[in-house]
Amino acid sequence: MMYVLILLTALFTPLNAGVWPGGGTLQRPLRQGSIVDVSWDNAMHAERVDIELWDGERRQFTTIASGLPTSTTRLAWMIPATVNPGRMYRFVVRDASQRLRAEFSTGFHEIYKASGFVTTVDDPTSMTDTLLVTPFPSHDRARVAWTGVDAMSIDIVDLQGVTVMHIKPELATRACVVSTGSLQSGPYTVVLTLTNGKAHRSALVVAH
Repeated sequence: MMYVLILLTALFTPLNAGVWPGGGTLQRPLRQGSIVDVSWDNAMHAERVDIELWDGERRQFTTIASGLPTSTTRLAWMIPATVNPGRMYRFVVRDASQRLRAEFSTGFHEIYKASGFVTTVDDPTSMTDTLLVTPFPSHDRARVAWTGVDAMSIDIVDLQGVTVMHIKPELATRACVVSTGSLQSGPYTVVLTLTNGKAHRSALVVAH
């Protein structure tokens, strides 16, 4: 009996880590189409982790990213319109190889329905302009696609705010394939500047 209890405790022991954002909806309301920074400390004893969203109202997990190096410690994620509005969401960092080991963010977050605008990192933009970066995570290549007017430039920016790649897409195109093979594994931000002066941002995670 004691052996069974010890075994169960070992299986369900959370990773020795903290997950943010924490503190509940009063600290930072979230909305469909907005970008949220999910971060965790580097005390995890796991080579790779999966990032998930837990919907406590519907008892469902949604995968945000898979197989990230634990040392990445940060992920910028745009909340898709497919996420149902609700008040009981938590972010989860899970050991990719031992699925029963996981850490949940503290408190619950409310996700609101999108309004007529999509909020990027620093400016509201019309929903007639959209930006999509796939796959997530990316390995050797990422596809950057957008709607609206022509793109003037695409910049890949690292966590320190340094532009590590600058691309000028062809006019009258709405997609561009970016080679990410030379980039180190980790999170980046794709900054799309349109010819009308608007800038859109989306998360990019490179995992080799």
